[in-house]
Amino acid sequence: MSEAESQSTGVLNFNIILHTILVLLVVLFAPFAIHFDLGPGPDSIEALVWQYIESPWQMGFWFQDPLRYFDAIVFRLLFPLQFLRYCLGRSSRKITLLAAAYSELHVALISLPVYISWLYQLGPFLSPGGDPIRPVFLPIPILFILAVLVIFIDRQRSKLTPSI
Repeated sequence: MSEAESQSTGVLNFNIILHTILVLLVVLFAPFAIHFDLGPGPDSIEALVWQYIESPWQMGFWFQDPLRYFDAIVFRLLFPLQFLRYCLGRSSRKITLLAAAYSELHVALISLPVYISWLYQLGPFLSPGGDPIRPVFLPIPILFILAVLVIFIDRQRSKLTPSI
């Protein structure tokens, strides 16, 4: 069913809904980064709504504020909208894949100045004790891999179905 047909009947394609919900669930619940605590604290695996910490004094899954690292995850939060645009035919594969890649890399790009500042003990990202005041993240590209798989499967399916 094309976009024009789905708009005229008022019914949204089931695949579009399913793919968008899948991407939204990955954005919310899949881990987006490993949080390296360069100070005295433990490292953790971070997702929007939970984190996993393993240390001698604290271990397990913990719920957290989804907007705790808003500046680091803002593009990850916006990616489902871009993916929906792709599913509706309003954006290209290339733009969607670039948006997926940047939504994952943004976390690392925010962390890079903090890590360099800590490594060389200079800059505005350090507390007076020498610990970084911002988290250092190493991204886990689950969202990007999912987007590539869904777009690749969609591309293969569109090659197999004849256009009318």
